[in-house]
Amino acid sequence: MPTIAIDLDGVLASYQGFDPENPPQEIGDPLPGAIDFVKTLLGAGWRVVIHTRNHSQSQLDDWLIAHGLGDANVGAVGAPLSALPIDATVYLDDRALRFDGDFGPILDFLLHGDPRPWWKRQGAAAGGTKA
Repeated sequence: MPTIAIDLDGVLASYQGFDPENPPQEIGDPLPGAIDFVKTLLGAGWRVVIHTRNHSQSQLDDWLIAHGLGDANVGAVGAPLSALPIDATVYLDDRALRFDGDFGPILDFLLHGDPRPWWKRQGAAAGGTKA
């Protein structure tokens, strides 16, 4: 069974960044299409592991239940355990790059592109803030 590890904040839930002096108290609302995306993967036979370093295990569990994923076959890894590696086929994260064996495109993107997460580029209308 293939496994996808999905970052919660900025991928499945709205997110405005992390401030260590004022950490988020609640998990944001699901982004449009996020819950259906997870349910589609589950229906196609994928194992889904949702992880976050910004919220506790109980907060993550409560969020999954509130959005209809509490009884689904969804793995959930809240802080501090999410610092551990998750064995997955693929990883979905708002800050990730895909390496295809060639450093050139990655270097070009990092030096000449905009490496900020989508929610910082698109602003508050997309659930984030510009920075």
